[in-house]
Amino acid sequence: EFLDYLRENFKNYKLYFKPKQGKTDLTEFDLKGFKILDPKSSLEEICLRENIKKVISVKSTSSRVGAYLGIPSYLLYPMIKLPEELSQLIKNAFDDMPSIVKVNKLEDLKKEPESSVEKYDLDKLSSLYWEAIQFP
Repeated sequence: EFLDYLRENFKNYKLYFKPKQGKTDLTEFDLKGFKILDPKSSLEEICLRENIKKVISVKSTSSRVGAYLGIPSYLLYPMIKLPEELSQLIKNAFDDMPSIVKVNKLEDLKKEPESSVEKYDLDKLSSLYWEAIQFP
């Protein structure tokens, strides 16, 4: 249902799926229309090189990475029936990130998060990097 929702409601987006190395069985998902990313690839680099517009995860720090880069980021764990203790643990882990949308219904994926982080592009990050390593 979730992947169908993405395909239907985000038709103008390139859809990517980054499996967890050694944990994700790709045969469990209908990934038609998604580009499968290498699980060993750096999400930071992918977000910058592919000009990612949204980061969506169930309970992954990927959403935190996206938010740090100023990319609208979403967590799906509130929609999933999890043991209360696990749900509270995840909530506590992300409480300091109000810029990440906690998705209670799929329509929440259309919300723009409140973010005070400026979205960076690869050229700007490269420039900041070279500036930081310059010796006086």
